Amino acid sequence: MQVLIGIEEENKIDFSIYPNPNNGSFNISLDGQSENNLDIVVKNILGQIVNENNITKSTNSIDLNLQHLKKGVYIIDLLDNNYVVNTGKIIIK
Repeated sequence: MQVLIGIEEENKIDFSIYPNPNNGSFNISLDGQSENNLDIVVKNILGQIVNENNITKSTNSIDLNLQHLKKGVYIIDLLDNNYVVNTGKIIIK
């Protein structure tokens, strides 16, 4: 997957992650709306992709428990047409 980085204020889509920290199950709530389907890419601290999801609603449930991820910090990238429009982090405990 080719990801283009360039977060500009007019392209930025805010989102909330809760609960955080979590056990691998969490919700992502979009504060803005995009005309396109958005993708969520979860990466470990080394930048390796551990999960990808397509989201279409304003609130989405994500369950990473099937990946058996280790406890730690993970990076969440929100993508619109392969452009990163925002980044956040989760803590799996």
